[in-house]
Amino acid sequence: MINEIFFVDNQLEKAIIGEMLLDTDALRNALDKLQISDFSVHQYKRIFETAVILDNEGKTIDPLVIVGRFPTNEKGNVKNLLYSCVNETVSTAAYAEHIDMLKRISARRKAYQKIMMISGAIEEDADPESIQSLVDDLAINMGFGEKKVEINSLQGFNRFVDSIGQKKEYFRTGLNALDKQIKIGKGHFFVIGARPSQGKTALSLQMAVSMAERHKVLYFSFETSANRLYERIIARVANVDYGKIVNGTLSDADIEKIKKLQPYFDAINLVTVEAAGMTVEQIKAMAIKHHAEIIFVDYLGLVLTSAPVNNSYERTTQISMALHNMAQKTGIAVVALCQLSRQANRTEPDMTALRDSGQIEQDADEVLFIHTPDEESERRHEKKLIVAKNKDGESGTFIAVEFIGKYQRFQRPFETEEEYTDIPFVE
Repeated sequence: MINEIFFVDNQLEKAIIGEMLLDTDALRNALDKLQISDFSVHQYKRIFETAVILDNEGKTIDPLVIVGRFPTNEKGNVKNLLYSCVNETVSTAAYAEHIDMLKRISARRKAYQKIMMISGAIEEDADPESIQSLVDDLAINMGFGEKKVEINSLQGFNRFVDSIGQKKEYFRTGLNALDKQIKIGKGHFFVIGARPSQGKTALSLQMAVSMAERHKVLYFSFETSANRLYERIIARVANVDYGKIVNGTLSDADIEKIKKLQPYFDAINLVTVEAAGMTVEQIKAMAIKHHAEIIFVDYLGLVLTSAPVNNSYERTTQISMALHNMAQKTGIAVVALCQLSRQANRTEPDMTALRDSGQIEQDADEVLFIHTPDEESERRHEKKLIVAKNKDGESGTFIAVEFIGKYQRFQRPFETEEEYTDIPFVE
């Protein structure tokens, strides 16, 4: 049965590649509706992936341009294959039906593979949690958990009218001044960019803990252990010297102070994940499984890709697109940390400083940079939070903050609570 599916894939995938190269509508539909993982034949998968990358770069997609993206020793074979795809395409009239067929076959193939894994786990007497995780993955790969919403013009108008007078829902970051500037909503893709050791992780942990007071939050850490994360969190929440925690020199009074926080940590809804080696697909599966409302990815450059890539530009592009699509399709807000390029070392960063890919700039709903104006003096604790992109508000502004390393905390100098009484947050 499954062999028949793979045989149909081979013929169908070849037809779709040929139709893409001959018909603009077929190309656009394929790029919009298909994922790289929907292709099972390696050679067609690589060609489609190359087309996706070219489209993201705003480049023309034709056989010669595609061939030019392959290594020299592969160009001849790819050229012949593309020629064969185009030559054997009799008509492009059925391209939409072919795309839908491939989506259905891909779903069946992925389901079959997951079912075999579930069967194997049951035969090997795996623990119930492992089996449940595979079952969750099966549901996710079949499209459950994604929001598929179609709204016609009248429905859209009526939804707007019904919402008049209602407060908008946003996620509270824990910094009131930042919440006035940026409104992070459901399904948003929010990027925090900075050079190393500027406080990206500290800021994101501060945001994650604040959000976890009201929402389900998952924090995916790709280079820091969960123990280290909680050391930093506890230093801020307990107002205890982080250096003492790291060096194991906490006083009895410090320890008692920390122990009193157990009810607080029991109440917040935060899960940290040691995520080294995870792909976006695995992040998505875990986020849906835990019913997360917002996730943090620390950091974007360490996420693995599920498909082969030729360089860091393609890799970052693929990850950015996947996180953006995940946010849109699931309604889960995504906060991703990103390293800035070296050119941002001494100057105030702008969007060109995003490392490796302009795709991040295109995908993100909001981009925030952490900048230290004077790193060489005793004022290096003074930071700027620069709003570089803001889909629902003003960009080009900045917020003056202080980073108190002793307590792993960002705070506003001289801020007063009275300034921030009318911000619409989810309670």
